[in-house]
Amino acid sequence: MIVDIGGGTTDIAVISMSGVVASHTIKNAGITIDRAIMKYMQNRFKLLIGERTAETVKKELCNLYDPSDDATYLVKGRSLLKGLPAQVVLSETELFQAIEDETFAIMEAIRQALETVPPELVGDIKENGLILTGGGALLGGLTQLIKRTLGIECRVAKDSINCAAKGTAMAFDQTTTLLDGFDKAALVKYR
Repeated sequence: MIVDIGGGTTDIAVISMSGVVASHTIKNAGITIDRAIMKYMQNRFKLLIGERTAETVKKELCNLYDPSDDATYLVKGRSLLKGLPAQVVLSETELFQAIEDETFAIMEAIRQALETVPPELVGDIKENGLILTGGGALLGGLTQLIKRTLGIECRVAKDSINCAAKGTAMAFDQTTTLLDGFDKAALVKYR
């Protein structure tokens, strides 16, 4: 099972015998997490921040497994009340509250994908775990949260941010093989 948490979507695929057995895509991903942080800062602290700041906060402070009030990050933006530069100290716990819904939507999508997989493959997934790719794979504590929430071991792919691009490049090198596979699939489907 591969879970690619990109900027715009989270794509989940179960691969077996060189084919996709199950897949699921949702729009909860990096950008929606950033927007949730921006919204939280506006509502809770009346602080306006941009997408880049939200992404930095996410990268620097995120702890989805065991958030603490002791770990903090100084967030700078503009006060919605005064219109002047302002800053707020944000804790891991507060950040978790900001992105909890987005994160658990991803957990739910993984669970839903697992429900569509044949029982034999679920056993294989339980034994072998799942692989996280994309920038969202680097969210602090995500692998531990998946294990605690879904009971499945999880690991982050090497160079997870570039996995999709590298896979696409490899697919282009195999264009003939891919096209042959599509032709055969079309023949089987329409016979």
